[in-house]
Amino acid sequence: MKIMKLSRRDSPWIAEGAVYVAEDGDVEQTPISISYGRLKQRLIRADHEMLVTRIHHNGKFVDQLSKGAGELGLAVCVMDQYVEAVNRTRKQAFDFQLREDHKLARVVEHEPGRFYNRLSSCIWKIFNPEFGLDRFELSPRAKVFHDAMQFLKLQAEHMTECFNRFPTSWDRTSERFCGEFANELVAVILHMADVRKLDTLVKKWSAASERTRGRMHEFVKKCIGSHSEILVLHLDTDYGHDIAENISPEQAKRDHATFVNRLRANARLAAVAIGGIWTLEWAKAKGPHFRWVFMLDASLTVDSTEWAGLIGSVWTSVVPNNAGHVHFAGVNAPVRPAAGVIHVGDSTEMGALADEIDYLVVKDQYLRPKSLAGQRSWGTWVPAYTREGHRGRRRTDGHHEVPDAALTK
Repeated sequence: MKIMKLSRRDSPWIAEGAVYVAEDGDVEQTPISISYGRLKQRLIRADHEMLVTRIHHNGKFVDQLSKGAGELGLAVCVMDQYVEAVNRTRKQAFDFQLREDHKLARVVEHEPGRFYNRLSSCIWKIFNPEFGLDRFELSPRAKVFHDAMQFLKLQAEHMTECFNRFPTSWDRTSERFCGEFANELVAVILHMADVRKLDTLVKKWSAASERTRGRMHEFVKKCIGSHSEILVLHLDTDYGHDIAENISPEQAKRDHATFVNRLRANARLAAVAIGGIWTLEWAKAKGPHFRWVFMLDASLTVDSTEWAGLIGSVWTSVVPNNAGHVHFAGVNAPVRPAAGVIHVGDSTEMGALADEIDYLVVKDQYLRPKSLAGQRSWGTWVPAYTREGHRGRRRTDGHHEVPDAALTK
């Protein structure tokens, strides 16, 4: 517990000797500091992949930033963690204790109050249309924060101003301490959480991600099998910037189904390929597109460029009018972790691959594009000329399994 003095002498609203007490909080709490840890790195990366456009200009690649790049995912994460703290502790942000003359004598900061100076930024992301938050489906807890602020919409601008000041600052307009706005927000959040049965919604949201994560790792494990080395390729199959925004998820899926079938039947690739994982994603510049992680037998080939070119040619042959683009990590797209030759016996290299597979799931932990809602979000691939291919390997999307034949429908 930390205690500090607020005032050495009487002021119009704060008593002489008034103190500010910060509770230590629950030792079991979910960490609220996202500083520069792995979570923050993943969220910033996810933002950039959705909201940064890499274009070719004057012989080199340059990035065009959209509003929210590097910020939106972090803000939604804070919303989620704030509501988690509110719902778990069931406490106000602050307790204000007054003297008989109604001057503040003591204020206690509870765990939700520790988010106080982050709230204004979160509110700004909700009400500033430039961030385009309405394009995304939010995690259940972040959705409660969003809807609570919509309920308090008429006060939102004033609350934002107050949250940029100290919680014991006196707001002359409302004639109360700024921290009391945080208490009002807590009350609305708790009511919505109870009405919606928030804990149940969170479990459903998280369970689907955990199932997907487990199945992806199991597939990678089966692909690696007895191999001592594998060659990992990362690439995206997408569309030209000029038409990407007009491509529907349904069109992208049809093109992708044709691509997958042609890829599986390619004898040259089948000679070296072990398997692959794809995810359906969205980006401002690419529209709906597919991210691929291919695994090849490194005892047979170590040339990523050759196979990226072959795979890319299959995709561009599927999309008419030269509108198909392939972004190959490290060539015309940012380098991605766990690329190139991975030594299966090296725990560091295998850990990087496992972390990259986790990223495919975790990046959607807090916000997901609404345009992809209800769509099959991921699948696995094996070449046709393998035992798994002949069996018609079944693919999973985190909710149900779909046979290969369904891809052509």
